[in-house]
Amino acid sequence: MAGWGTRLSRTQAESVVDYVRDTFMSEGEDKDEQVTVSKTEKKETNVTKAEIAMPYGLSGDPDKGKLFYDDNCATCHGVNGAGDGPRAYFIFPKPRNFLTDSSRTRLNRTILFHATKYGIRGKEMPAWGKVLDDQQIANIAEYVFTAMIQIDNSTENSH
Repeated sequence: MAGWGTRLSRTQAESVVDYVRDTFMSEGEDKDEQVTVSKTEKKETNVTKAEIAMPYGLSGDPDKGKLFYDDNCATCHGVNGAGDGPRAYFIFPKPRNFLTDSSRTRLNRTILFHATKYGIRGKEMPAWGKVLDDQQIANIAEYVFTAMIQIDNSTENSH
């Protein structure tokens, strides 16, 4: 492959790498953590992403989850979830940006729960299930889902 170091800026090169990973590689890497609803299933049951429940019958508390996120997750994922925390500069591949369309399309409570509990293979996302109980993990997943992933359609349609 031709060298692109003289043709693209560092930011442009990172964008290309992120695109390739998100488009072609992330599906296989996160396969163990993904729980999705097929289009047919969604059509038949009329399930929306917001209705996909937390695993094990848990219900997360987003306020408690925010406290943990701010103290532990924001250093990599950033305060607002853009993957731009102070440690992100040193991490490769970069931490997930929860605000992208691909994250908002793919992620739900179950996926966030499992990624937090078991970590992500091949990435620096740790397995928090070794130090947190399932309820604490559910709290974090609920906070990330409601604050960063789920888009309020009522405010979106009013613009």
